[in-house]
Order: sequence, then C-alpha cells, then structure tokens
Amino acid sequence: MSATAGIDTREDDLAVRLSLMIGQAFFLGLTLGLLIVAAFALLVSTYGAAILPWVYIAVAALGSALFYGFAEAQRRWSFIQVSIVAELVAVAFLIVTWAGLRF
Repeated sequence: MSATAGIDTREDDLAVRLSLMIGQAFFLGLTLGLLIVAAFALLVSTYGAAILPWVYIAVAALGSALFYGFAEAQRRWSFIQVSIVAELVAVAFLIVTWAGLRF
C-alpha cells in the first residue's frame, strides 16, 4: 500500500461531500425560492401592497433570528449535523406552509 492511496481516498471523499453540499444548496434554494415567490404573490393579491413594509420587517427579524441560530449550530455541531438539522427545518417549514395553505 502506498502513502498516496490514503490521500486519493480523502480527496475522493471530499469531492463527494462537496458535490452533495452543492446539490443540497441548489435544490433547497430552488424549492424555497419558488415557494417564496408564490407566497408573496398570494400575499399581495390577498392583502394588497400596503402590508409589504410590515412583511419586510417581519422577514428581517425572523431572518436575523435564523441566522443567529444557524451560527450557533455551526459553532456547536459538526457539518453533517448542521446539514441534517437545516434539511429538517426546511421540511418542517414546507409542511407548515402547505398546512397553512391547505386548511
């Protein structure tokens, strides 16, 4: 066994992990992007444009809270754990959104 065999394995593993992370980010962004566009269209058609400043303030507050939570998760957990939790939070968000539109 040569000394470079371990290096090749690590590089292959890194390439697989990196491609999975890029794929996850792309498809998660695509899904949430399509959902947000539809949600804003429904919001504006239902309530009008007068409510948009309040929506932007709420989005800023929630985005700041989520960013803080994500930063804390990155400090405390491994990359894999953070990725799994991010996926679970995204799935929970989609389920709650679907339930809100459905019922």
